[in-house]
Amino acid sequence: MFGRYALLERLAVGGMAEILLARARGEAGFERVCVIKRVLPHLAANPRFVTMFLDEARLAARLHHPGIAQIFDLGRHEDDYFIAMEYLAGEDLSSILGRSATLGLRMPLPVAAAIIQGAASALHHAHELRDATGQPLGIVHRDVSPSNLFLTYQGSVKVLDFGIALALGRAEATLTGSVKGKASYMSPEQANGRRVDRRTDVWALGACLRELLTGTRAFEADSAVATLREVCERQLAPVSVLRPDLPPALDAVVGRALERDLEARFATAETFRAALEQAVPAAATQGALQAYLVELFGSERATRSLARGVASPRPASGETSELVLERQAATLETRVDPAVHPRPARWRWVLGALAGLGVMGAAALASRRAPVETRVAPAMAGSPAPAQVPVPVSAAAPAESPSAAPAPRKPPRRATPASVGYLVVTSELPATVRVDGRPRGSTPLPRITLPAGVHTLELQHAPLGLSRRARITIPANQAVSYQPDFGRTELHVTCAPWAHVFLDGVEVGQTPLAGYPLWEGRHRLRLVTEAGSKQLTLNAVPGKPLVVKESVP
Repeated sequence: MFGRYALLERLAVGGMAEILLARARGEAGFERVCVIKRVLPHLAANPRFVTMFLDEARLAARLHHPGIAQIFDLGRHEDDYFIAMEYLAGEDLSSILGRSATLGLRMPLPVAAAIIQGAASALHHAHELRDATGQPLGIVHRDVSPSNLFLTYQGSVKVLDFGIALALGRAEATLTGSVKGKASYMSPEQANGRRVDRRTDVWALGACLRELLTGTRAFEADSAVATLREVCERQLAPVSVLRPDLPPALDAVVGRALERDLEARFATAETFRAALEQAVPAAATQGALQAYLVELFGSERATRSLARGVASPRPASGETSELVLERQAATLETRVDPAVHPRPARWRWVLGALAGLGVMGAAALASRRAPVETRVAPAMAGSPAPAQVPVPVSAAAPAESPSAAPAPRKPPRRATPASVGYLVVTSELPATVRVDGRPRGSTPLPRITLPAGVHTLELQHAPLGLSRRARITIPANQAVSYQPDFGRTELHVTCAPWAHVFLDGVEVGQTPLAGYPLWEGRHRLRLVTEAGSKQLTLNAVPGKPLVVKESVP
């Protein structure tokens, strides 16, 4: 155990910290899979580094945007300093580019545009963050690169690791003239150790876009010093020269993002995003991004990655948490989208059927036939009757003599592929799932097998009092995906005097708090000042901003 976290496995080790998969445990059986970023021991002994790590982690924790990996805990366990972050099931762009190169593929333009637009939106949110007095904090990521841009198996784009973000005026966080980041994606001003602002992130994102489109890095040499020299001096050919199928308007967008003249470069990540949207109006949808990632890495890898994010059961006696995670992932069925991964040829089904008949015939000769009862679920009003699914029913075996060998059990009869379909349920909010009144687990729910026909699907997120109910038609031998439409709104809080703002037990900032993203449903708001505190209950409605004006005596 690591405080209230059960460590499951090590995911990676970097120069500053190690990344661990963990399960957070709370009261009433609450569990949540997360990622722990733990400072390496030799750095934890450096007080200046610890101060920088904690300051920057607190700053990063104030970033609340769907495109930024969330930090929800920061602390110390014994001699270890750590931050706890949300677990993301997916692949970073570095892995995606490597996989594409292996397969000899180029990233489709709509996919590249959607990824960069999502990242630009997240970066603009960070760049715009302000303090309690309304002054810009001047956050700059300074390490935007393919390894820090992430695409989840649910089709969401995330920006990772604001751990080296720079806030203007925080001299203790960065030494003057120091250089942080990866050489191939540094801006000229960053490479020269000059003062940086949000336009440095625009340059790096432009370099990432060019790489996604061409499959090669814009700047790369034999050494980091030579690469930085290229960044400052090398003139790049237009993107359309390397890839003639791209629209000419894209040349201007990429070229402006990689302008060495700061005044000529896009002033903000938002203007970059808008220009890219105009040049490529048909960016990929979230579903298309999801399908693209599964096409590259396969549905099995996607399912195993999603399985890690499910709170696994507690280990049995003598079984480690790692074995529980491995066992759970291995027993999940592989999710298959027929549109991406077609089913085996018909002759394979025939051979499989013949082999199955041979096994069943041998079992019938060696044992008595067990009676089989066919149960039919009652049909719902206005819907076709569900398919009949044979279900084996146990029967009392006749008495045998002690010397008689036990008769082998007949293999259970299985539904034919034509009578069943498959359901995949995902949700941005964790929710319990019931199908036709029966509990089926929690989201994300990998593929489950259901009789072909109409089914009633219920999802519930108890803490916020949210529920969704839908009737889903499952076609025979096909997969259907469902994601509930839980809505969002914004929270604006002012208080006299200023106060710390706690939402559902977690501190989210100080007043004035403007534009904080909020899920619909019930929330607990607590305002804490030096003089006292006040607690309110909020009911958020999608699309209707909540404005709270209070005074704490």
